[in-house]
Amino acid sequence: MNVIGMFCTNAHVLMQGFIRIAKCSLALGDLSAADNAISAVKELSPNNAAIIPEVQKLEVIRRFDEEANKAYQKQDYRKVIMFNEIFVL
Repeated sequence: MNVIGMFCTNAHVLMQGFIRIAKCSLALGDLSAADNAISAVKELSPNNAAIIPEVQKLEVIRRFDEEANKAYQKQDYRKVIMFNEIFVL
């Protein structure tokens, strides 16, 4: 196998690994790790369609997190609990 073929194979394996990291990080609620993994996938393959669902999930989770933080600042703890329960599901 030539050097270009080895690089392509390794890049694909790296990309799949980063996609798995993004999925696991989202499941655990680690938004910064998920964002880093998604950025790495985009750097390796900017037009990769496999990462789109993870990007969408990250955006939704961030929106819930922002809403929960706004509710917390207003001391509306009922909404904080509601957003956190939605986030866990």
